[in-house]
Amino acid sequence: MQDFINCEASICTIFNLDSSILESCSCIRRNEQTIIDVKLLDSRPACPECGNPITKIKGYVTKTIQHSLLADKKCVLQYHARRYICPICHKTFYEYNPFVFQNMKISSDLMLQILKDLQEPGETFTHAAKRYHISPTSVSSIIDLRFGCFDSKGKTARNHVHR
Repeated sequence: MQDFINCEASICTIFNLDSSILESCSCIRRNEQTIIDVKLLDSRPACPECGNPITKIKGYVTKTIQHSLLADKKCVLQYHARRYICPICHKTFYEYNPFVFQNMKISSDLMLQILKDLQEPGETFTHAAKRYHISPTSVSSIIDLRFGCFDSKGKTARNHVHR
């Protein structure tokens, strides 16, 4: 139980979360990386489509999220995201995810840190990518999202004007 308490405290600090929303948490080191395994408590949200307050758990999907804020160590979050289904309209949807922006695989904290680093003179996409254990293409995608060039699925944004 001591390991869970330490892991829970670390996760809550890193992601600025209230410990009351964690159902389970574990941390392991494997092949030079830290793997944090997390499941949130069931909040049983209402259906976003029809508003029905009674939804059912359809299943879980494990999402792997890059979170290498400790620059010298690779850190991956394995988040067990609940999928819900509405028994009335049959809409399926995920629980609220406090770790990433929608459709992303890099934590929001890591994205913000990369944007901050790229403000420094001489900092390149390649340097930032190596520091945070992601690809230069991922760094480029973060910039595209930040400045509205593309949506999270890589499509050109409607309001973006090409010159």
